This record gives sequence, structure tokens and C-alpha cells, in this order.
Amino acid sequence: MPRILISFLGKPQQTSTGYRTARYDFGDGRTVTTSFFGLALRDVLMPDRLIVLGTPGSMWDVFVEHQPIGTEAERERLQLMEAVANQTVDEPLLRALEPIVGRALGTECRFGLIPYGRTELEQRRILSVLAAMVGPDDRVVLDLTHGLRHLPLLGFVSALYLQIVRRVSIDALYYGALDLTDADGHTPVLRLDGLWQLTRWLTAVHAFDKDQDYAVFAPMLRACGVSDHAVEALERAAFYERTMRVTEARRPLQEFWRLCPHPLPAPADVIEPLLDKRTAWRDSERLYTRQRDLALFYLENRDYLRSVIFALEGFITYLIQTRVPGSDPQNYDQRHQVKEQYEKACYAAAQTRQAPAADGDDPQWTAYCRLRGIRNTVVHATRPADAEEQAMLQDEARLRTKLEQLYRQLFPEEEP
Repeated sequence: MPRILISFLGKPQQTSTGYRTARYDFGDGRTVTTSFFGLALRDVLMPDRLIVLGTPGSMWDVFVEHQPIGTEAERERLQLMEAVANQTVDEPLLRALEPIVGRALGTECRFGLIPYGRTELEQRRILSVLAAMVGPDDRVVLDLTHGLRHLPLLGFVSALYLQIVRRVSIDALYYGALDLTDADGHTPVLRLDGLWQLTRWLTAVHAFDKDQDYAVFAPMLRACGVSDHAVEALERAAFYERTMRVTEARRPLQEFWRLCPHPLPAPADVIEPLLDKRTAWRDSERLYTRQRDLALFYLENRDYLRSVIFALEGFITYLIQTRVPGSDPQNYDQRHQVKEQYEKACYAAAQTRQAPAADGDDPQWTAYCRLRGIRNTVVHATRPADAEEQAMLQDEARLRTKLEQLYRQLFPEEEP
């Protein structure tokens, strides 16, 4: 996986001949004196490729003249100076200078021309240019030091964009803090990895809120030092829930929390309260509550298949806990037997007119039959049982409203 350093160039002031020279201090005894922080990073990190991004008016000429290229490409260099002055630097001119600068640096060098980012369209264009210059599995280091003042923010967003869209690995984000230069002339090099990691965690939380998949946290938990055994337990729990086996998820969730340090190491500590709350059911026998909550959650997130599956299973758990107290709601034979007994009793009542169900007035039985029909249709992809069901499955709003009504009729708020 090639390691790529991406740096930005700013626009020179009218009286400026480039950036001020600084002695960049990396905090480990290494210092590099240069006017371009990206070159300091290049000396320290030795990337496989250096990508420099700038606008048509960035100080490309100053950057090129800063390199030991002698008298090579004098015509192109003169053209570049004129183009910078007129803010008309173009791609062909930059392409001609890439190999010359690359040879001088001893590193493959590529130049990217970006707009100023004044409009939303230009800001999106910057992301597109970046995405085109890297590939899947590349390891990227971003230098956010130079460039127009708003470019570091766009650079930060770009890191997230590259990770999600281009599947690159963001190794680090650097900033050469010239404003923090000390009395001895040392300019500290700041790593913004903490902010970057926090952004990744918040993105994972958003994904978790959408589908309740614990496994989204696994790679980052490993990265911050949580043991493999603990993370594997969390992944097992996620697998069981994603395959509808809620009861089997409880034990690995307990194992995960038993093996984890408390509090979780930073930056995982920011999501610990959320994860603890979402898995609080692990320490009780509240199978019905978990199934009901998942049915409601997936309904809210428009995952109707998972919602109706958990809803029907949750209602059967409710029947077991109310009709056969003390029995095991996880036992398949017990679940099947209680469901059969419930259905036979309701059918018998309807046939002999010994209960309101005979007139279709038993709301629980009516709701159960409708939910069972919807569940069977969406799970098995079969033809709807009647015209009402067919109409619901052709109109999302109508289906959602009906499921909300059925859940209110079938799901008591309190644990039985």
C-alpha cells in the first residue's frame, strides 16, 4: 500500500516571495528548516508520492524555484511565474514540471489544480480532484498547514471523504503551527489525529444509530487497545443479532463488558455511555423488551423486514411469559407449542362464538393475524393474502401506519 503525502499551497501576498522559513520541531529530536512544511514532512516521512494541491493563483513558482533543479525547464518556469501573476496556472504547465520537481526531491511528485472553494460547487470539485489522485488501499497523510485559510477545514472534510468514498487509510493529519513558534525559534508540529479519531467515532455512532450493528466499532476498539478477545465477543453479539438470534447475543455482550477496561481507553470513552445504554438488556432476562425495542427501532429506520420478524417473535415471547410463567422463552419447542395453543384457542373461540373474536372484535387476535400475514409475505416474498395487505405493501406510508397500530395493540410497555 503506497504512502501518499498531500499538501496545499497558498496564494502569495503582493509583497511576499513565499512562506516564512521556520524550524519545524517534530517533538522527537528531529527538526527541519524550510519555508514549506510539506517538504519537512517529506524529509521525515519519506512517502512514496507527494501530492501538492493549489489554485490557479497559488505560489507554484516559489515552490518550484525552491527545489534544486538548476537550469532545467527554464521556459516552463518563466511561463509559470507569469501564470501565477495572472492567476492562470493550468494543468498542462503543471504536468510538464512534475517530473522535474520529482527528480529533484527524489520522490514521485504530482500537482493538482483546485478551485478556490468559494461556492458549494467549487468545494465539491476540490473533493473530486483529491479522490481522483488517490486509490483504494492508499495510505494518506494530510498536511493542513498552508493554503487559503478555509482549506484546512476542507482538507479535514476531505480526509473523511477519501476514507469513505475511496477506501483509503488516513494515517495522520499534520499542522505546522507557525503562530506557536517559541523564543528559541522552534515551530511545533501538531498532529490532529485526536480530532480525526473523534470524527471517525462520531461517524461510527451515526452508523450504529442507523442499524444497531455493534461490529461497526470493532476496528476502532482494537486500534485504541481493547483486547482481541473482547472485540471478538462484541462481533459475535453483532452477528447473532443481525441473524435474528437475540437470545444468543446476550452472553457475548456480557463477555465483552467483562473483558473491557473501564473506562474504555480514549477515544473510545466518548461512546462508552451510549454503548452501555444500548446493551443494558444484557444483564437481565428481558428478551421480550429487546425484541420489542428492535421491532420499533427497525420500523423507525424503515427496515420493515427486520421489524416484522422481531415484532412477531417478541409477541410470542410475551405469550410465553404471560401464559407459562417460569418457562424458557428461548426454547424453540416451547415457543412453537405456546404459539399453536394461542392460535387454536382463538380459532376455537371464533368458531363457537364463545368470545368477541367470533365477531372480529378481539383486537389482539386481529392484530396478531394481520402481523403474521405481513411477516409471512415479506419474509417469503409471496403474494399478499388479501386486498388490504396488498394495498399496504404498495404504499410505504400506509404500511408504516398499520405496523405502528399493530405494535400498539400487541406490545405492552411493561415487561410481563
